[in-house]
Amino acid sequence: MDALSSGDCKTNSCSSPPAPQPQPNSTNKGPVPARVSELNAVRALGESVSQDWATSQNLCRNLCSKCLAYQDAAVDDRSHLHIIKLEQLQMSDCEFCDVLCRAIHWSGIVRDSGDVPYLWVGKGSLEIAIQGWSDGLSPVVQLCCEPDLPSPGSPETIRQIFEWISHCKQTHSLCDVQDPNFMPTRLIDLGPSNDAIRLIETDSKIQASYVCLSHCWGGKTPLTTKVDNLQMHLQSIRWHEIPQTFRDAICYTRLLRIRYIWIDSLCIIQDSPDDWSTESKMMGQVYSNAYLTLGAVTAPDSSTGMFNMSSSFRLHSERKITGITIAGFPYLYNVFKRPNHDHLHPAGWRSYDDRESFPLLGRAWAFQERIMSPRFLHIGHPELRWECKETILCECGDIDQPSTKTTWANVLESSSAFQLEKARRDLVEAYSSLSLTYEGDKLPAFSGLAKQACRASPSSEYLAGLFRGSLVVDMLWMNRRRDTNLYRCDLKHWRAPTWSWASLDAFVVFPLSSYSHIDGEEPERSSLLKTYIEIIEAKCTTSTSDPTGSVSDGFIILRGPVFDCSIRDGKLCRVSAHQDIPVDGELYLDRPEHALQGQVRIIRAAKFRRASSDPRCVGGLDSEYSLVLECMDVSMKRYRRLGVFEQRRGQESSGKQYPSSFSGGQIEIVTII
Repeated sequence: MDALSSGDCKTNSCSSPPAPQPQPNSTNKGPVPARVSELNAVRALGESVSQDWATSQNLCRNLCSKCLAYQDAAVDDRSHLHIIKLEQLQMSDCEFCDVLCRAIHWSGIVRDSGDVPYLWVGKGSLEIAIQGWSDGLSPVVQLCCEPDLPSPGSPETIRQIFEWISHCKQTHSLCDVQDPNFMPTRLIDLGPSNDAIRLIETDSKIQASYVCLSHCWGGKTPLTTKVDNLQMHLQSIRWHEIPQTFRDAICYTRLLRIRYIWIDSLCIIQDSPDDWSTESKMMGQVYSNAYLTLGAVTAPDSSTGMFNMSSSFRLHSERKITGITIAGFPYLYNVFKRPNHDHLHPAGWRSYDDRESFPLLGRAWAFQERIMSPRFLHIGHPELRWECKETILCECGDIDQPSTKTTWANVLESSSAFQLEKARRDLVEAYSSLSLTYEGDKLPAFSGLAKQACRASPSSEYLAGLFRGSLVVDMLWMNRRRDTNLYRCDLKHWRAPTWSWASLDAFVVFPLSSYSHIDGEEPERSSLLKTYIEIIEAKCTTSTSDPTGSVSDGFIILRGPVFDCSIRDGKLCRVSAHQDIPVDGELYLDRPEHALQGQVRIIRAAKFRRASSDPRCVGGLDSEYSLVLECMDVSMKRYRRLGVFEQRRGQESSGKQYPSSFSGGQIEIVTII
């Protein structure tokens, strides 16, 4: 949702940290500042503001009679709406309509297409819908007042954080499920002053609340603890050596009256493989037991500070609109466009691309840190955002809805195997395209979430990101973005078997995913109909003591119908005695080089039925998925995976189902490595 509003927002970093205070209790300290949660006035701001605009509760009152005369009677079949052709509204010479039209065009939500955009104006409503194209959802323009946001380090902001924390602790049962006996191996003790900051080893002797920092390492290596400076850090960490992002985190931790903070680069001995192996497998516990996690979401590295003013993201972009009123007087209005908060929502996690504005949210390690933390505070320019297991909130008041954390937390507590499998695959889709500094961290950075999933389904063996109990479907992941810059597959070192999504860096999706559906299909009512393969054996060897961490090898032995095929010009063909016959369907290759012409084998894997909202498709539409394999050892029948082939066996426009292109086949036992 875009919003056209007014005002501005400034931020500044807290630079002089106060001494720590006692741990806060569950009640809020001091008065809570007034928040702008429901922006309920239409207001055009600038050098001359009309009183009618500032106080009107009815948007239609501001549409002049000439504007309303432009409404299209043929389309206006609902009495509670005014439906106006936007191109005709531009002909109006009234001030309100001129500003409205120009602001809407400037916002970029009206596309240059053959369709005629209409303005749907609700009587008594403050929302305007722009409708006119068919290849996506229509946007909604919300006219509102500009919220007056405090500076990130101000007392008002700190009180707001206390309010969020207090409300969460008092009312959110999901957010307070923690292990009272767990403490990280090391913590940073903030002491009574900057001269007393030091690293401590807890040795299970300290039981206290602590804050975590989630941050980007970026191109600049942050301050780290190593073997040669461990003893020095146990004595003191000098303030002038601490980078700005860490300083800001210390400021916030002290303002929240908490004495300890956990920062990965300082609390893990970075040049000790043994220590890193031990600590990395506990990373999930560290974050899931934190009182609060501070996320430096706009900071590209540790040197910029948590309130990175160079971030390309701005809460409100501004445009000045000038003109002449009907009475002949000049006017000047400042119109602001507020972007949406898609990066905070489930779909946004899976399709997130704005990595320049929010670099932390594009990092793989941060994904796990964000989900497993009971409370995650997004800190950065230009506002704070709160995310816990039960809600998402922001200072501007534009979002207030359940968090993605809620879905995962509820699924972990439920007894539904289907919901757990779906939630696991949703997490993989969200995680798969995120960035790593070290490519070998693909499975370790997902290890904490994997452990949670394993505890929820203890009978299902974990296999390099997949689960034995749902292995047939888990193996059918597809590289979704084959033609974009996220098609990154050039790994320097082996990382996982080819049947695992962890074997490449790309945005992957699974059958039944919302990303693998087409318009009109309803993923929540789709189901697995039949599997054609049998898993005989599946095994992975871990390379560390972490059972959900890195692997050194792995294989799957399965039995199923196999077909000889070829790839010609990026298309799959059935091999026959006389010629190769193209097969109608979608070929999802794991890597670009797999599109080269060559002989492959297909093993028919599973059939799904997709529910459809089209009345002609009462029984739904069937789709089949097959694994595309390349033989590596003929005598041993050892194969590597090249991709997945999808054949839609139903046509929505006719409601017809078609036979499979892979009926019959020779049953074989094959090994995929």
